[in-house]
Amino acid sequence: MSGIVTEIDGTGLQGTYIHEDGTTNQTVADANGKFQITTLKDTSLLSFSFIGFLTASIRITQDTTFNIVLEESCRGCCGCPGWLSIGVKYDIANSMLGLDFSNGYNEMWFIHFEEFPDNLIYKINAQTNFYKDYSFGANLRWKNFQIGRWAPSIGYEQYDYSSKDFFHRDIYVAASTYKRRIRTSFILQTGFQTLNGTNNWGACMGLQKWLTYDRLYSGISVGYYFDYLIFSIYFQGLLKEKVSYRLSYNRIDNYNFFNIGLNLLFNRLKK
Repeated sequence: MSGIVTEIDGTGLQGTYIHEDGTTNQTVADANGKFQITTLKDTSLLSFSFIGFLTASIRITQDTTFNIVLEESCRGCCGCPGWLSIGVKYDIANSMLGLDFSNGYNEMWFIHFEEFPDNLIYKINAQTNFYKDYSFGANLRWKNFQIGRWAPSIGYEQYDYSSKDFFHRDIYVAASTYKRRIRTSFILQTGFQTLNGTNNWGACMGLQKWLTYDRLYSGISVGYYFDYLIFSIYFQGLLKEKVSYRLSYNRIDNYNFFNIGLNLLFNRLKK
């Protein structure tokens, strides 16, 4: 099987993921959207998926050449599938157990999670050791709002670990832009932080990269707040569109955080 994958305007979709259903047989489209794949079955169902576009499928019964056009995912129409993400996370470094709730804030980068019925994409989280220490935070993003090619978001994070004499507060604005051809997002963030009574203004930069098409991506960021450095690295994965997992390591000055998170995903329809 061979052909070209394009947008409606005829632009080739480099990096389109082509997969033979029920097998591990797969390939990706080249810089012009061209692809070629030899199926393992005489009758096969091929799926074509790309971030921000509706997944398309076609049944193949013989050698053929064809072109396929992918449509952009819907933007808030009624009846589109939406998602809730509810999970737990555990900070191994500080023995903190927490909850995480969103409508797909971390999962929105996966192709099947682009079709949100909600304009507001949000996440709230909290952790505690059920003694003195706790943390909480929130993130907000407006789906269709962009400044140029940059999509902004805002967030608030606070750590109050009395047992370790650690207090940290972060109020920030972030913006990301996605480079489709290299399947990478670039992220800029700036904000106001408080660390153990000292106020700091600073910024950080990061990138987010797809590792295995639509099932795993990783991110890294580094920032400087005049008196100290912050660092973050994480991996976000998806299992059968039902469970997402996240591994993250964060360092704020000399304090370390290593979280393991597991979220259940629920499909819903906007009434």
